[in-house]
Amino acid sequence: MLKLIGLDYGKSRIGIASGQMITKTATPIATIAAKQGEPEWHELDKIIKQWRPSDIIVGLPIDAKDQETKITEEARAFAQKVELRYQKPVHLISETFSTREARWRLEEVQNKSNRHLKVDAFAACVILETWMNEQS
Repeated sequence: MLKLIGLDYGKSRIGIASGQMITKTATPIATIAAKQGEPEWHELDKIIKQWRPSDIIVGLPIDAKDQETKITEEARAFAQKVELRYQKPVHLISETFSTREARWRLEEVQNKSNRHLKVDAFAACVILETWMNEQS
C-alpha cells in the first residue's frame, strides 16, 4: 500500500487527492462535478487509471456531535460503488472538520499555482493525511 487516492464526497462535487504512505503526505489533484452524488465517472476513471492507487480512502461526513446523517449513508453507498468499480480496497474515515482545515490551507496557497483547485480537493488531502497518520 504505497499510493493512495483520497476522495471528499459531496452531492455536487468530489474532491480528489493523491498520497504516499512513505512520506504520509497528500497533494490535491482535482475536483470533479457530481450530480446528486453521482460523480462524472469518466473523469474519476481517468484519475484512477493515471495514479494507479493501491487503496482508496473516502471521507465519511459525520456531524459535529459525532452522529451519522443522510449524507453519511450516501457517502457509504458511494464508497461501495467505488470499491466495485475499481476493485481496490476502500477505507472510510470521519471527515469531521476537514472542510474547515481545507479552507485554511487554500488561503495559504492563494498566490501559488494550485490556487485553481477547489476546497474539496484540499479536503480530500486532509482526509487522506488523517487516515495515513492513523495507520502508524
